[in-house]
Amino acid sequence: MNKIELNQQLNQLTPQIVALELSGQTRYTSNECALLWQEARRIQYLIKNLH
Repeated sequence: MNKIELNQQLNQLTPQIVALELSGQTRYTSNECALLWQEARRIQYLIKNLH
């Protein structure tokens, strides 16, 4: 994977997370939201450490 692909994946996750949080769900109260946050953090880590 390259940074462009990872950024595209992250761009797909972000609106889903925002929608869930606007509906009152958080990563602490919703498994779905927590899994999305976990995946987003993983992608951010990969982007940061990709050389």
